[in-house]
Amino acid sequence: RYPLVTGVQTCALPICYRVQLRSRAAARCVHVLAEGWRAEREFFDVPPGEERSLWLRPTDACHPPPWRVMVQAINASVPLNVPQVHP
Repeated sequence: RYPLVTGVQTCALPICYRVQLRSRAAARCVHVLAEGWRAEREFFDVPPGEERSLWLRPTDACHPPPWRVMVQAINASVPLNVPQVHP
């Protein structure tokens, strides 16, 4: 098993979070599982040793949902939790 999630960073209003993903092995077709959050992109690869970043924004900026975000690669056995990190 590899650690896919390396960090989360917030931005100014409106509320959004940058998720940084890194993998020791190739992570194929990575998908974000986040009810109430919209990822700027979906279904992308993370090559071994490289990092990918993406932004998550609430679908309703006036009422951000609880942070329950996971990522899943099709070649990973289970989805991984993305911890919320506050600056």
